[in-house]
Amino acid sequence: MLLKNTSLYFVGLFILLPTTLVTAIFAPMGAVYALAMLVEHQFETAAILFAVITCGSAGVISMWILSIHFKNNTEKSLSALAHCMALLGGSAVSIWFVIYSGGTLMFRLLFFGWPVLAALYFFWRLLVYCVNSPP
Repeated sequence: MLLKNTSLYFVGLFILLPTTLVTAIFAPMGAVYALAMLVEHQFETAAILFAVITCGSAGVISMWILSIHFKNNTEKSLSALAHCMALLGGSAVSIWFVIYSGGTLMFRLLFFGWPVLAALYFFWRLLVYCVNSPP
């Protein structure tokens, strides 16, 4: 039990907090840029940007909900499918940034890749939760 709580605090402090700060800063800027793309009639770019913002934010929100749920050991039922979809969306956005952003591969992995580690951790915790919880 102590190891699970320690790992939750570690993931929360070193992965979730920085990810949330970056999302809180750059998601509104991306939304404004997407709106500007709509005004300039670049609908494909705006649609992709809105999808990236939505999927990334859903992944971050889902990780916070799962973190709070597992820290408090609440008996409230989780929607495992919804959380898996949000975590997959957030992971896809991170992997997309690793592949298509500029800079060296090492920088891209260190800057954009670590939210995928948190998503994998929460996938594992969610899988254990679903296996151990009564139907």
